[in-house]
Amino acid sequence: MVPQSIDVAMLGIRIHTGDVATFGEMTIAIVVIPLVYALIGLTAHASFTKLSRSPASKAILIVAMAVITAGFPFAALSAYPVRSRLTAFVLSYHAVLGFFRWVEFVLGRGPKGSAASSFTFAAYFSYAAEILFEDGKVKRLSSRTAACTDLALRAGFHVLVFLVVNSIGRATGMLPYAQGHEYLTSLPLYGWPKTLPALYLQTCMVYCMMGLVMLLYRLVLAILRVDSLVAFKAPLVRSTSLREFWGRRWNLIVHNLLKRCFFEPFRAGPVWQQHLGGFLAFLMSGLFHEYMWLALHAARPGSSKYVFGKVTTFFVLQFVATAAQAMMARSPLNRVAAMLPDPVLTCLVTLAVLPFSPLFLEGCFGMLREINDALPAVEVQDGGLGLKSLILCLLSVGPVAFLSRRSSLEHVQHPRKYDTRPSR
Repeated sequence: MVPQSIDVAMLGIRIHTGDVATFGEMTIAIVVIPLVYALIGLTAHASFTKLSRSPASKAILIVAMAVITAGFPFAALSAYPVRSRLTAFVLSYHAVLGFFRWVEFVLGRGPKGSAASSFTFAAYFSYAAEILFEDGKVKRLSSRTAACTDLALRAGFHVLVFLVVNSIGRATGMLPYAQGHEYLTSLPLYGWPKTLPALYLQTCMVYCMMGLVMLLYRLVLAILRVDSLVAFKAPLVRSTSLREFWGRRWNLIVHNLLKRCFFEPFRAGPVWQQHLGGFLAFLMSGLFHEYMWLALHAARPGSSKYVFGKVTTFFVLQFVATAAQAMMARSPLNRVAAMLPDPVLTCLVTLAVLPFSPLFLEGCFGMLREINDALPAVEVQDGGLGLKSLILCLLSVGPVAFLSRRSSLEHVQHPRKYDTRPSR
């Protein structure tokens, strides 16, 4: 029996081990759900390419596949009450990836080789990380050992950052300097600027949760010597524009899917068509988040708050801000921005994203609070070296983050022009 907490008197801290049963459920979900969607993808591809002959039968299969992919999470949640909303998040996230990968397969816009066989498509369709292809074949790593070592080190660093973020979140209820206001959208101007620390902490939690899981998924592929896409490229500490944040750093798996399905068809057209493609991609990003937040609400209908339209509004506002930057690409303001240091630009990007982030974060706030209790955290006790330990831990993140900027896997140019290519 694992104790719920362990006191370390010398350091003045208490280590909370979390809820083992909930952690076990989430681990099983992360392993089993891709297998379920692999079976769905295998059946769908085989039926579409080998069994369906007439346009009518293919149309029926396309619609049926979309309904099954999107409906499975809600069927599973109704049949099995989950312990944590994070399980519902994993379910709905795989459904979103599967849905858009099915769309790009039907439209013929998937990566070359991703549908070479039913088994290849099933792997591509179901896996949370994006398998890379080269010359129509699965791209193999040149050095499995180097890739596994790099991913393991990155995962370890993300575990450290997550522990710090989760510990602060557990101590403050994910609302530092904003306790007593669980739903920040109810405050005038969303409580700005007082709520900035709470919004940034919640955003960091979302990033740590997704970034760590994506690294673990990629590590499994690396063990099999399969190359995969870098999903997150330090978006919170290295983005120097909204374009870079949404298009080159934040959840590039979803970004690529939306780009292939909605942006690329308009890319060769006039400027207004490019903006239309960008708007459709941001709109679809908002709608699929509505779907995911609805799944979280279905998992805990009595203790969550979900209002349709809020998260879509957030992404539409992000499109407007990104489009405005694109229109100012040749303006004197853009030339002034190009002279600013990267850390200043990163702060400006943060200030551009966070003001309306309560519209996004409200739907998943209950899940973030459950993560606080379900996963390990460190509580600083009175006396001892606890406070000093926490400060040293926070300070240690800075040099490691700086060193990670030089990683070749995350090397990205820093353009000063802006466009409307979206992501999540």
